[in-house]
Amino acid sequence: MYKLIIGVFFALLLVPSVSSVMNPNFKDLVAVRLGVKTEVPYTVDQVQERIRRSNPVWTKLLPLYSGFMYRLGASPNPQSIQIGKDGWAFLGNQHLNSYDQCFGRNVMTDEQAASWSNELTKIESYLNSKNVAFAFVVAPNSCTIYSEKLPTWASEYKAQHQTNLEKLLEKKNSSLLDLRTNLILHKDKGSVYSKLNSHWTDYGAYVAWQDLAAKLQHDRPSFKPFGLADASGVQEYDGHNEYLGMVNIRAHNNWAKPILKTPYPITEKQAASGEWTKMAAGELTGLLDLPRTTQTLESPNDMTALVLRDSMGDGLSSYIQASFKRVIQTQHHANNGLSKVDLMRLTETNKPDVVIFILTERYLAFPLKTDLP
Repeated sequence: MYKLIIGVFFALLLVPSVSSVMNPNFKDLVAVRLGVKTEVPYTVDQVQERIRRSNPVWTKLLPLYSGFMYRLGASPNPQSIQIGKDGWAFLGNQHLNSYDQCFGRNVMTDEQAASWSNELTKIESYLNSKNVAFAFVVAPNSCTIYSEKLPTWASEYKAQHQTNLEKLLEKKNSSLLDLRTNLILHKDKGSVYSKLNSHWTDYGAYVAWQDLAAKLQHDRPSFKPFGLADASGVQEYDGHNEYLGMVNIRAHNNWAKPILKTPYPITEKQAASGEWTKMAAGELTGLLDLPRTTQTLESPNDMTALVLRDSMGDGLSSYIQASFKRVIQTQHHANNGLSKVDLMRLTETNKPDVVIFILTERYLAFPLKTDLP
């Protein structure tokens, strides 16, 4: 009997490997590894992802395991995500020590905070010399806004320690926006983040836009933002489960979007050929759409905005596009600690009236580098 149990156990250990080898995509993986040209020029990561997505162990068995663990209040992959209270999931430490950042267990030093502040001051001085308004938006981690959903021990630890964002806010840079207060205040009106996505909801982006638009109005009094205090209500629905693809958790995810009273103006996007095509009303510009240039000829603001951003800029993009006659959006590349932000080159090339820098909070773990001298 024991031999049978041991045999079954070892046989089960072989199931993932055997199913991968038998996958029709496996030959492409071998070819790519050997440097042989394939019909489509895949990378190793792309082929591995195709195998994973079409592997019955991943598509059939792992969802059962992940769902079982999630309903027990445990993570099926703690390095990828951590489970908090009431089914809330937070990015794990394989994402720039994101979970430890949540409660200040992984935090920048005083010298690193000073370096961040000095770099922001340098940007502020440069753009001010060009008469360009500047807003630096740190999009908070979901655990920053819903800290009560962290495990009790993490909440208690957080109460006694600073996070990266808190350390940077102490430097009081004029361009740095603190979105936390407004987002927390609006939680009872609708979900500003959701339990199964690290990004703010469409409603959370709307709330963040209120602060960003107010900052731009302060710096440019003639600025007339679209969507300012324009929501007549909030619609909640199930959607945008980011962790389904990440760790195979299938569960209801409460997403929220504002119901706007004012219809969106007509916005066009420019193709690589230079041709302009009409966008759908309120269409977002996703991270994978970047770089993108849009124009809204009906905008009351004859201004150009340069937006340096990451995926947290998705939800803000429709408001920015509708508020400026011309918008250039591109990735900031400040999320790897190696690349420099091409701020001076992009400013000199595009001649913006406003520069908006949107950074996900966990990327504060990296030093900010720009092409400014």
